Amino acid sequence: MVSSDRDEDAQSSESAAVRLRKTYDWSATAPSFAVIDALATIESVDPAELLTVSETTLYDHADPEALDILVRERKSESIAVTISIDPYQIRFDGDELTVSEPSDPSSP
Repeated sequence: MVSSDRDEDAQSSESAAVRLRKTYDWSATAPSFAVIDALATIESVDPAELLTVSETTLYDHADPEALDILVRERKSESIAVTISIDPYQIRFDGDELTVSEPSDPSSP
């Protein structure tokens, strides 16, 4: 899912636990690589091993080339891009990447 609605994204992030937040220079780092690196960091694996651990790829959820173009070209505009890769929600907002996962509604 790709979304550019800030209000919708802000509401969904309120009920999610932030697992990683990092600032990037998108001219130096491809957004698609940043997603893979962030998920590998959270899962405590080498990025090359992420497919084995998660049993999914970024390409299963979004076109990496389109993501790179969208984030790089829209970084200075007021737009946010969110993709979901179960169980994570990945949000690009300007030069920031945030990875969160839904909070467990049964936890206190």
